Amino acid sequence: MSKPRSLFSVFLVVLTHWKRKPLQLFLIFVGLTTATALWSTVKLINESAERSFNAAQQLLNQTSAESIQSINGNYFPDDSFVELRKQGWEVTPILRGSPPYEPLLTIIGVDLISSMTSSSSQRLMKTVDFERFMADSKPLLANQRTYEKFSQNTVLDTFIILSDLPDGYIICDIGKAQELLGLEGRLSSMEFVGPIPNDMTELLALGLYFTETNQKNEIQNLSRSFHLNLEAFGFLSFVVGLFIYYSIITMAYEQRKSALRNLRVLGISAITLSSLMILEIALFALLSGNLGMFVSFIIASYLLPDVSVALASLFDQDMTHIISFSPSFWILSLFVSLLGAITASSTVLWRASKLSPLETGKKIAWVQKANYTLKGQAFLCVLFSLVACILMLYGDGLLAAFILLGLIILASTLALPTVLWTAVNFILSFKIDNPIFQWFIADTKQQINGLSACLMSLLIALSVNIGVNGMIESFRQTFLGWLDQRLVSELYLSVKDPALASQIELYLDEKVESVLPIVKVPARTKNILIDIFGFSPDLTYEENWPLLQAEDMAWEKITRGEGVLINEQLSRRLQAGLSDNISVISNGRYLTFKVLAIYSDYGNSKGQIMIPISVFDEKFPEIPHLQFALRTYSSNNEELRRDLIQKFDINSTSITDQQSLKDFSTQIFEKTFSVTRALAVLTLAVAGVSLFTSVTSLSAQRISQIAPVWAIGINRKALAKLEFLRIFTFTFITFIFSVPIGLVIAWILMNYVHLEAFDWRIPAKYFPVQWLELFLVNLAVTFVSVFLYYFSIRRASPSDLLRVTSYET
Repeated sequence: MSKPRSLFSVFLVVLTHWKRKPLQLFLIFVGLTTATALWSTVKLINESAERSFNAAQQLLNQTSAESIQSINGNYFPDDSFVELRKQGWEVTPILRGSPPYEPLLTIIGVDLISSMTSSSSQRLMKTVDFERFMADSKPLLANQRTYEKFSQNTVLDTFIILSDLPDGYIICDIGKAQELLGLEGRLSSMEFVGPIPNDMTELLALGLYFTETNQKNEIQNLSRSFHLNLEAFGFLSFVVGLFIYYSIITMAYEQRKSALRNLRVLGISAITLSSLMILEIALFALLSGNLGMFVSFIIASYLLPDVSVALASLFDQDMTHIISFSPSFWILSLFVSLLGAITASSTVLWRASKLSPLETGKKIAWVQKANYTLKGQAFLCVLFSLVACILMLYGDGLLAAFILLGLIILASTLALPTVLWTAVNFILSFKIDNPIFQWFIADTKQQINGLSACLMSLLIALSVNIGVNGMIESFRQTFLGWLDQRLVSELYLSVKDPALASQIELYLDEKVESVLPIVKVPARTKNILIDIFGFSPDLTYEENWPLLQAEDMAWEKITRGEGVLINEQLSRRLQAGLSDNISVISNGRYLTFKVLAIYSDYGNSKGQIMIPISVFDEKFPEIPHLQFALRTYSSNNEELRRDLIQKFDINSTSITDQQSLKDFSTQIFEKTFSVTRALAVLTLAVAGVSLFTSVTSLSAQRISQIAPVWAIGINRKALAKLEFLRIFTFTFITFIFSVPIGLVIAWILMNYVHLEAFDWRIPAKYFPVQWLELFLVNLAVTFVSVFLYYFSIRRASPSDLLRVTSYET
């Protein structure tokens, strides 16, 4: 027989085990498919979101962080651009708007000649030829989907397809944009392409003002946090799925060790045997990986709409709902599946490579082997815990926070077998003179090693559920309470025309309890872009504004203009506390404020300063009052809303009631955490499959092990109940251990991960009812996992119980 044919025959012998154990083969595929599917699902969602972010970033690159806008928020004459250029201001005009015939389309007009030195124009010119862009036809730049959707309305125009532009946006020459929008001679903003003058007084005469925004940085930072959060859960789900595969492949090795040893006796080298097992693993991984990718497309398509709504609401950018196929991504997923399978099989491959053909007995007793394993796990647990402590004290940044979270999960997982061993020893310490009890406890200790993998995955799932749900519920209660404080006014009004705003303010003076103007202007401090808000000191703020820290008589001092309030984010970024001074620059003005109070500002990523409206108007007289909070005499304000709409001809969307804002904010909150919650549930489901897998795999071995107990007179029904009690004991101890671990995870999420991502801390709260619900779910998972096992023992025939097996423990 030729060598290749001989190797093929040996490979068939290796595969014969799965023919005799079809359930194990099925569970192998379940484990690898689940792991790949969950990892690929998160990766697909992340890639879709990243494409949208990249498109949004490409669009933002056409605008700078520093711009000039009209004071009244309307379009302004392009003569202002000419005037400023004559005075040496390096600005470029921008026109942005939607044509009346297509409100879902946004057209952005740019002037490449005046912006030639800007990096955005240089990037654009790398994609589009300058002469073609400036040709008489004035082409429109859009992506393929925008072209297909909107080209029929501009059929005479020339389109240039750019794949990295977002849906619904067209970029063109500013003259062409004015024509399409019907805004000849008008601009929406001007943006700096060179140095920014220190003296901005020229803008006031033109009815303009200078503004800054850190929208690009906010999108980058928030998207990075979002992606990293999903990737962490994707990796966690992948690891939990691999526990299923690990428990099966380890059990299969023990069951076919005799067959492998016989092959060694026949002259098959350890290297050849290990290579054939790697080939077997690769075959499983490739088949499971392909199936997992198919499943991931289904799950990602289900979850992506919620992700899109959350991201669009948080980042003010439209997200595509389309999952796109990428051959490179498919190959990457198969590689990850293969790498995960080989990693999970590393112990088995190592033992196979060291398998001696003359080995006929166990080298060490199972107790000695278990003690050796427990010592190794305990050492790693202590090592990871020490590194975690160092990160708690000296770690900095979001990545360090996630590494800390991973180390805590790893350390607790490795500690579980020791906890189970200690708990069983504690029970065994009770002097109960009952041989069945003594056997049951001793036999339970023996099963710890075989069930440790699935119990570890169950611990991860339970603790992550407790941690994530604890964080979400803490945020929910804090957020809703905060909304009740912040959105205390019954109505909120926003208009664009300063003259109209003044008329409405006078009209409402006698019709409502209080008219509280809200104005803001951008500013910078220590290279941090912030907003300065002007507000009218009122009992509304004193009684409801959520202060974290405040000086004595803070509100009285603020009313007198002696200081300001800042939000928690700005306080952390500047490390500014009470009585500290903050220096800022805004519209060319250098200002210094004293901090009198710090307020919570959940959901916001930007620093804020709040000053009395009188001080604001003194410092920024050019900024009009266009937004108002209205305190009314009644909770029913429909008549007032209709009156304002009819009398002043304003849009109904300009007047928002308190409850609508709360409902909208709560909806965004729910969408934001829906994916995280779904992944946590999926992780628990995978852990349940892992438990079922291990229990099922051990069933044949357990039947032979409990046969002697049956032989001395314990009936099969009682043995089945004892087996169920054993598994329940393991899962119950695992659940008890998962509660403190889950609380630690929640604490790390709120005090490290979330704090590093958003610069504000969620107050920790505890939810025992949630734990009880999770315990019931854990009980159900346990029951389902041991259901078949219970009846297999209860209905086992005497011949099954007397069958001699070759399993080793």
